[in-house]
Amino acid sequence: SYFRGIQITRQLYRDAREGRPIRLKTTKRVVQNYIDALEDKQDDRADFLVLLTEIKNWQGYLFNHAVNTCILSLAFARALGVNRDALRDLGICAITVDIGNASLDSDVLDKAGPLTDEEWEVIQTHPIRAVHVLANSQDMDTALIRAVMAGLTHHRHHDGGGYPALRFEKHYLFSEIISICDRYDAMTTARPYRSNTLTPPQAVRELTKMAGTVFNPLLIKAFVNWLGDIPVGTIVVLENNQLGMVVSSASRLGGRKKPKIQLLDGSDEGAPITAHNVKGALNTVPANTHFAKANAILGSGQSSEDS
Repeated sequence: SYFRGIQITRQLYRDAREGRPIRLKTTKRVVQNYIDALEDKQDDRADFLVLLTEIKNWQGYLFNHAVNTCILSLAFARALGVNRDALRDLGICAITVDIGNASLDSDVLDKAGPLTDEEWEVIQTHPIRAVHVLANSQDMDTALIRAVMAGLTHHRHHDGGGYPALRFEKHYLFSEIISICDRYDAMTTARPYRSNTLTPPQAVRELTKMAGTVFNPLLIKAFVNWLGDIPVGTIVVLENNQLGMVVSSASRLGGRKKPKIQLLDGSDEGAPITAHNVKGALNTVPANTHFAKANAILGSGQSSEDS
C-alpha cells in the first residue's frame, strides 16, 4: 500500500492542479491501511512501513514526500497515544498539507539556485492555496476541516513566526506534529536547491536546534526519543568495518532497547543483525551505497506482510 499511496496522492495533486474537485475517499482507505500496518501486532510490519519512508523522490518529490510525511506523522502520533479516530484525520491532514504546491510552477519548486524574493513570496502562498483546494472538496467532514487548519498553519512557528501571518496565536497539535515530520523528511531528501542531504542523525540535531522557536520543544523532545539516537535509515559502520543500515531503531518512546541493523552487502541474507556493535554513523553517505540501501530496504520487508 506504500507505493499505491504515492500513486493515489499523485492523482489527488493532479486534480488539484487542474482545478477539479478533489475526492478523499480512496485516500482515506490508504491512510487506514497505514494505520492497520502500524497497529499490527507483528512489529516487523510497522517497522517496515516506517523504513519505507527512506525511499525518496519515487514518481516525484511532492507525492513521495506527502506519503512519507503521512506515515511518519501517524507513527509518531501513535507513539504519543493519539487515538485511532484522530489518527485517520491526521493522516488525511498530512497527505494534503502541501497540496497548495500542486498549482505552483515546478521551475520555482525545483529551482537549483537560491529563490528570488518574488519566488519566495510565491512559495509562501501554498498554505492559502491549500485552503482553496480543500474547500473545493466533495468530502465535508471532520477530516477535511482539520486538513484545512493543518494546511493553513503548518508553516507557522512555535514562537509566532513563519507564514502566513495570522492573527490568532493558538497552536494546533496536528500542525505541530506534521510540521516536524515534514521538515525531517525534507531534510533527509535530496533536493535541487540543496548541495547536501542530511543523514537522519544530522536532521535530528538540526531539528533540536529549532526547539522552542520553530517547533514545540516538548514535541521535539518526544520526536527525538521516538526516533532514537540512531534513527531508521541511518547508514552505520560496525565493529567489523562492514556497512549496515538501521531498519528498526532503539526507541525510548517505543520501548525498544536495541536497534536492528541490515548489512548492506547482503551477507546476512535478509536477517536483521542485532549482535554487532555500532562504531558510528556515516556523516556522508557514499553515492555507491544508495543502490545497496534500496535493496536493503526492500529486502528487510521480505519477512513482513506486503506493505
